[in-house]
Amino acid sequence: MSHEDAIYEALEDEDAFARLPATIAGIVGARSMTFQIFSNGGPPEMLWSYFSDAMIAHYLENDLVPHDVWHGLAMQSGRFHRAFRASDYISKQDFLSSVMFNECFRHFGDDTGQCLGAIIPTQDGLISVGAHRALNAPGFDAEEQARLHDLLPHVRRVVRARERLRRAETGLLRTEAALETLASGVVLAEADGTVRFMNRAAESIVSVRDGLAVRNGRLAAVYPAAAGRLERAISEAAGRRGGRGGGVRLERISGLPDYRAMVTPCVPPGGTGTLAMILIDDPAQAAPDIAPQVQAMFGLTAAEADLAMRLLRGETLEEAAEAREVKTSTVRSQLKTVMAKTDTRRQPELVALMARLPRLAGGDPSEP
Repeated sequence: MSHEDAIYEALEDEDAFARLPATIAGIVGARSMTFQIFSNGGPPEMLWSYFSDAMIAHYLENDLVPHDVWHGLAMQSGRFHRAFRASDYISKQDFLSSVMFNECFRHFGDDTGQCLGAIIPTQDGLISVGAHRALNAPGFDAEEQARLHDLLPHVRRVVRARERLRRAETGLLRTEAALETLASGVVLAEADGTVRFMNRAAESIVSVRDGLAVRNGRLAAVYPAAAGRLERAISEAAGRRGGRGGGVRLERISGLPDYRAMVTPCVPPGGTGTLAMILIDDPAQAAPDIAPQVQAMFGLTAAEADLAMRLLRGETLEEAAEAREVKTSTVRSQLKTVMAKTDTRRQPELVALMARLPRLAGGDPSEP
């Protein structure tokens, strides 16, 4: 395996990433190596070889980063993307009198005293690389310096690629958590229908295979005619940025009202590709009660929110009055108040507003 192959193993292999300092230390003939990955102004992510966990923890907990003379030398000299020998910039005596030597190495009885380092700027910050030897060991030579220099672009690519993957995974997790709160079924799929995510409502729908199912990992309609329509909509939405998708009715074996699916492009936060998002409405399923949310959103009383929900379900004012055992005139007066609070002028406009509000899944979203 080449030196470059050994580095690129760390792209997706966590163990190889953890071994990366030891791998590069071996290539350049160092006893130890550290990577400090700085991003977004926070403390560095540390990777290391040879040093003890206690020593690294002491370095971080006592905020010795500003006193790291080798890191500081590279930053001050502006030697970015280039390997340098610390001995060319700081004398042995000055190093022995430094805070880092006395508070870190000497504190742990460690004789580290020579450094071959580099600073690699990244999109989110920088990587500080340090290869080390004992104070009285032979110094790093020009060949070893050139060897480290040649490896720096590969290290940068690996760290940047891992940063992108991390952002993409974080963005997708946040998207999934939000979609779990919806009462409608939601599926994220690739252009060929391969399912990347389903919320619990969608899992419930496909589990009964009544018009919609997952076959070999792909979302598919049960009836052939509907299957073709769904495949085309998903392919159109996920096949390219700006795809249109569309609406699809999915006939059901049970004879219950058809599922209604809306397919639209979706680019997860931090993601690099377009997925199809399929929103699935089941007309046969009772809509969740959103009265508490409506009450809080528009400042309604409990009775006013109840009236709005009854009108949404298709009840007349007379039926609402009878169910609540009040006069129709009382309900009409409440309706005027509700319309004033919701900035609507007519009853159909109020009902349309209620129908447009998002439905959230009931219960504790953390429960299975």
